[in-house]
Amino acid sequence: MGKFTQALRQIIRQEMREVLTEELLPILQDVLTEQKRPTPSRPKRSKPSKRKTFSKNSILNDLLNDTASSTNFSDMNTGPLVESGLSMMSSEPNVTPMTDIDGRPVDTSNEAVANVLNIMNKDYSALMTAIDKKKGIV
Repeated sequence: MGKFTQALRQIIRQEMREVLTEELLPILQDVLTEQKRPTPSRPKRSKPSKRKTFSKNSILNDLLNDTASSTNFSDMNTGPLVESGLSMMSSEPNVTPMTDIDGRPVDTSNEAVANVLNIMNKDYSALMTAIDKKKGIV
């Protein structure tokens, strides 16, 4: 190797050290401070849950069992969607369309339209409760 190549390598090495020190030091400090912060711990399971068979697929079964045992669904009906009335679990379902797909007003005096609207707005909670009782889900 020639003197020029050695000198060039030395200069590049020196510049790289300076740049890496300037750039990497703050990143390393951030990483270290994040590691020092206590991480929120998951709630401990009080007893191992019984593994259920949801599907013949073992991977899907593992995922569903993990979700069922580790996820808290108690706050599922809270939040901005529920408060704004956009929840799927609305207590007062009303899906009465005001216009048809072409933008024309819906004629609710038409008997066929009224029948469809009654079916769409019917409260099926009693039927679902009866089905759950029959299945033994209660």
